Amino acid sequence: MRKIMVLLMVFLLALPVSAVPVPILMYHHFTWEETGMPDHCSAGAFREHLAALSEAGYTSVTFKDLLAYADGIGELPEKPVLLTADDGYRSVVQIALPLLREYGMTMSAAVVGGRMGAEDGIPHFSMEEAAGTGLELVSHTWNLHGPEGDGVLNADGSLNPHFIADAARMRQMPELCQTVLVYPCGRWSNGSEAVAAAMGYRITVTTEHGIADIRRDEPESLRCLPRICMGDTSGIPFVDTNGQN
Repeated sequence: MRKIMVLLMVFLLALPVSAVPVPILMYHHFTWEETGMPDHCSAGAFREHLAALSEAGYTSVTFKDLLAYADGIGELPEKPVLLTADDGYRSVVQIALPLLREYGMTMSAAVVGGRMGAEDGIPHFSMEEAAGTGLELVSHTWNLHGPEGDGVLNADGSLNPHFIADAARMRQMPELCQTVLVYPCGRWSNGSEAVAAAMGYRITVTTEHGIADIRRDEPESLRCLPRICMGDTSGIPFVDTNGQN
């Protein structure tokens, strides 16, 4: 009997892990018309992206959905896609959100806590503007992104000494999904990963190009997730012009 149990265990361990490819699309600022800026996406282009995804049978998911699957307590649709918008610009609420609702899709917005509601430069949405919209809000740090911040790493690649205090401040915002950190400018290191894990961030997200491979019962597959940068001139690289993938 013991030999049978050992053989059964060996067999089960040899079974392939149930992995799901999840394209994570990265947007920033939305505009009514094309601007020619690489990180801007016009309403027309965004509509085309959503239509292509919908026609190809993709279902939008959230970071919470990915975590539940990796923890073995949730399922993912046959063809999942995760839409993200970095920085928390007001255009996400004003332009992208109505189109998302039209196509029955969701979006995760990575917000810079210290910039929420800011009116200088490109306006950022406030927490009040985001309330009740259905947007999944995640951390893009409190103040380590932009002119006043260096990201979680210094220019020489060493860990920013303000990272821990910054993360602690973001974790005081109960409206955020507190398990997700989207790295500013996508910069990370093994040291930042260790700190992020210690701070309770179970999902970390980069700007490295690629499609995420989420594996059931393997939470480590949620670390340093790659994304696909989107803009006016971007097609959906994993969907052809006939809506197939």
